[in-house]
Amino acid sequence: TDASMCISLAHGESCIVVCPDGYDAVSATSQTLRCSAAENYSAVAGFTDADGNKPIPLECVGRACSTTLVEKLGIEHNCSGITTDQTCIASVSASYEYIDDDGGPATLTCGAEGSLEGTIPSVQARTCPTPTFSTGVSSACTGLTVGQTCWAYCSTGYIGTPVAYQCDGFEIAALSAEVNCTATLRRLDLGGDGGVGRSPAEVFFDFDSAETLASAVSAEAAGRRLSDEGYCDKDLTNAGFQNVGISSDCAGKGPGDTCIVFCAPGYTIDGDPSVYMCGSARLYEGPGLPSCIANECTSGFPSGSGVESQCSGITTGDACLAKCARGYSGDRSIFDCISSGEFSGTNPTCTANACPTLSLDVQYRAALCSGKTTWQTCIVDCADGWSIDSDPSLRTCMDSGGFAGSTPTCVPNKCTDGVPSGAELKVDSACSSLVTLETCVVSCADGYSGSATTYECSTS
Repeated sequence: TDASMCISLAHGESCIVVCPDGYDAVSATSQTLRCSAAENYSAVAGFTDADGNKPIPLECVGRACSTTLVEKLGIEHNCSGITTDQTCIASVSASYEYIDDDGGPATLTCGAEGSLEGTIPSVQARTCPTPTFSTGVSSACTGLTVGQTCWAYCSTGYIGTPVAYQCDGFEIAALSAEVNCTATLRRLDLGGDGGVGRSPAEVFFDFDSAETLASAVSAEAAGRRLSDEGYCDKDLTNAGFQNVGISSDCAGKGPGDTCIVFCAPGYTIDGDPSVYMCGSARLYEGPGLPSCIANECTSGFPSGSGVESQCSGITTGDACLAKCARGYSGDRSIFDCISSGEFSGTNPTCTANACPTLSLDVQYRAALCSGKTTWQTCIVDCADGWSIDSDPSLRTCMDSGGFAGSTPTCVPNKCTDGVPSGAELKVDSACSSLVTLETCVVSCADGYSGSATTYECSTS
């Protein structure tokens, strides 16, 4: 609880106890205490409630924290459900690793503004080793990290259906049945289109293995080059293999070689990948580019107290703006939706703006509202000398820069002590019914001389 207003009080003075920022009261929003130096001082620890009884402590519970900060790929945590001032641990998840050699788990704290405070560990996805396939199988499965997919397909001289594989951070495995490629009858052009300067000679081989094909080619075409590395590379752009969202392993292929065209990381294929062949005219021949749909980013959203963004629904390759919300001051930042499916960017640092001092009539006590910032709350009750005839009111520092909320009903107390009396005095009849801050005049009675005095009903 926050009892900062109850320090250095004198007998009879009152104060109010509230829940601090980041906490909510279980029942009443506040508690009024009165300083008492009566005989039962020790029994009430110096304070009573409004009825003179020993006060029951105000019960406060912390507010739940947002976990957006730790909702990132490669991070596991136990932050769900923690509340103000509680802590949690964020660490690397399976299939990921710390970037720094001395990297390790981080302790985060739930701040009063409802956001986690601290720095999460820097992690990166593990790279899967390149798999080994059987004879007749080619693949684009090199350098994959966790969650990325690739395709294995049949090499020149083999037939079969391409199969998708995925990296789990430790190995690359087929998403369905393993790729199966069968050798087939093949007509090889061993001629001058390879650049050896002689007329084409068509040679037919009936083979049942890559070794049979290789020996046949070696015997028939000894000393001649069947392919030039990068023979069709000049067509990579024209063929569309370098379009946004498209990837392939077609670079460096020679005449007659096959390659596969598929969707780049961050994109989902709608249908099947396309197998192309490097043709004799140095152009790629194939069925057309696959249909690739950009994925929506689902983690790493901008976070932090006072941060807002327009990043919902953003897909791979696009960007969004993160900035300080109304009622906060700070910079802005661009976040990019990257191929891993998360946002990359630096969270803006936003500072809540302070509301001006709350100016109320004298019967109200608003000291707890001093220094409040956007969305913080405070309690307004009655000042000493007035009795509250309602519940204390809750005020909120709005993002517009002012306080919102009502004021309580405060009734001035009647003065019962110190009323002037004596035969020598002429006491105004009002002096017997004065309430806080009201005045009356006392003068000398007939037959007595002296100056009149104004009396005021004080707040005590």
